[in-house]
Order: sequence, then C-alpha cells, then structure tokens
Amino acid sequence: MLDLFVYGSLKRGQQNFDRYCAGCIAAEPARIAGRLYRQADGYPMLVVPSQRAQALGTGDGAADVRTLAQVRARKTPTDVDPPDGDWQWIEGEVFRYDTDIAARLAQLDVLEDFRPGAMSLYHRVIVAVLAESGPTWVWTYIAPHGKLPAGAIRMGSAWP
Repeated sequence: MLDLFVYGSLKRGQQNFDRYCAGCIAAEPARIAGRLYRQADGYPMLVVPSQRAQALGTGDGAADVRTLAQVRARKTPTDVDPPDGDWQWIEGEVFRYDTDIAARLAQLDVLEDFRPGAMSLYHRVIVAVLAESGPTWVWTYIAPHGKLPAGAIRMGSAWP
C-alpha cells in the first residue's frame, strides 16, 4: 500500500494528476506542517521541520513501501501540528494506491527530479500529515535539507 501526500501539480484538477496520480483507490484532503514556496518556474516546493522526516526514499519502490509499513507499525503520528515560529498548515491531498506502486514511484521520482544518492531538486521522505480521517504517515516530496532553489518565494498555505 502506498500513501502519497501531494500539494501542487499532482493534486486532482492540476496538470500532472492524470498522468501520474490517476488510479488511486482513495483520496482525501490533508494538511502538513511546513512552509510552501513558489519556485522561479512557478511550481511549489515544500519545506518541513527537519526532525519530522522519518525516512528518505531509496529508489526501490518495494523497499520504500516496506519502510512506510515499518514506520506505521513502530509509531503513531502524534506531533503533526506546526511547531512554534513561522511554520503553518500546508493544504494538499493524500492518495492511496494498491497496484503498480514501484512503477508509480519511479515515474514520480523522475518528474520530481529525485535521484537517491545524487543531487536532486526534491527529496522523497516519509512524514506525518493530518488527513481528514486522522494523522497518518505518507511519502511526499520536499526541498532537500530545507534548501530552496534561487528565486523561490514564500507562499501562503496552498498552491496555486
């Protein structure tokens, strides 16, 4: 089972949903504690509090699904609220998939320029989100180590 939090062009109704995210068996509104930025090309980039990332994707979809299951078995997400400072709720959606997971992650990793072990535009990490049904662990794409590309501008709580 794969749960994926999306906050930009992969959301329902956005330009990359049909190609990369259609076929989910469930979808629900969700939010995550973070900061949202618009890159120079117009696409969003998320920064999350560094201690909240539980694991970094490996490029092996089957292993990454097992890692998500292990994180879920080990602990329930309880610390989902934005921490003190200028963190806020970022709006998005959680999609659930039960087929073609490794292929889906591989396609998403290419789209998001995530290359494990190499310089990448985004990192895929496991984080806690507050979904409509309650807190849960998911994979999502974030700014690597909180570092933003040149020209990134802070946004509000949602894109576009």
